[in-house]
Amino acid sequence: MPETIGVGQAILILSCSVVAIFTDVAYRKIYNWLTLPVAIAGLTFNFAFLGFPGLISAIKGLGVGFSFLFIFYLLGGIGGGDVKLLAAIGAVGGYPYIFQVIVLTALIGGLLAIALSLTNQGLRIAFRKLFQLLLQLVTPGLVVESKEFGKANKKNLKVIPYGVAIGLGSILGLFVRVF
Repeated sequence: MPETIGVGQAILILSCSVVAIFTDVAYRKIYNWLTLPVAIAGLTFNFAFLGFPGLISAIKGLGVGFSFLFIFYLLGGIGGGDVKLLAAIGAVGGYPYIFQVIVLTALIGGLLAIALSLTNQGLRIAFRKLFQLLLQLVTPGLVVESKEFGKANKKNLKVIPYGVAIGLGSILGLFVRVF
């Protein structure tokens, strides 16, 4: 089972990540024209240079990356492009690498969520809602209304471009492997 990432794999992961970050920020999409060729190149590259163990590692990486985010896709919390991006990164980097990327992506995604909440006043609205709900529990019969209640999820909170987290997690994963 390949434990290292070659130069060709690193260049492919880096370039894919940079393009995905750009398209996710600029257009809020991660395109199939990016993810499908990268996944195929990852499978091909690993088989050509590492033989069957490389191919198995690439298939496992693709499967783990896809499976991990597909659950969140089914729950409606993430887009299909994000799922395909993590699968493609897994196909290039292989089985051991994809676990690193998943952990780093989750950490970066959490930081992005906190930053987005703070910049969009979402955290303030969430605390206000929590306070109002607690106040209603303590004083039954008291009805506390807020104009922000209905707006909090749709207007004031934006969706996190998770492709940014995946791209940064993949790039950071390369640096962790090298250093």
